[in-house]
Amino acid sequence: MLVANVHFTATFMLLATPRIDWGSAFAVNLLYFYTIYGLASIVSMCTRREDGPLLAVMASLIVGVLNGMSPNLSVVQDWHMTWFWRALPGTWLAEAYFEKNVGGLGYLYGVEDASRATGYRLGMFGWDLCVLGLIGSVYRVLAFGLMRGVGQRGKG
Repeated sequence: MLVANVHFTATFMLLATPRIDWGSAFAVNLLYFYTIYGLASIVSMCTRREDGPLLAVMASLIVGVLNGMSPNLSVVQDWHMTWFWRALPGTWLAEAYFEKNVGGLGYLYGVEDASRATGYRLGMFGWDLCVLGLIGSVYRVLAFGLMRGVGQRGKG
């Protein structure tokens, strides 16, 4: 996971040249990898061995797409579904990137207006990282519980 993250972050930083510094991008990406691998563990405990990898990729794509950009979080709030988007790691990843790439440009652009329009909060980068780690840990605990449950059923 660490080597994959180094490769992804280095390639991303070279090709996209974002404003986020390498260390912050590495930390965010590492925690997102952690959550996605945890989600894949849950999927692998719920499916047959042959179907697990495909369904895990599909689940990670769905989680990545529901990141609060389309529909954005301000629209989702009108639906009273913000809790669902906030329970997914893609939203926290996008919010962390939004903070680091746009947050320092308040002197030039209407960053507060953009924050209100998207629903992302500024100044919460550390919190975003903590929540990503928490979601990944919850996914892994759930996968462990499923493994124990499926293992006990299989032995009986």
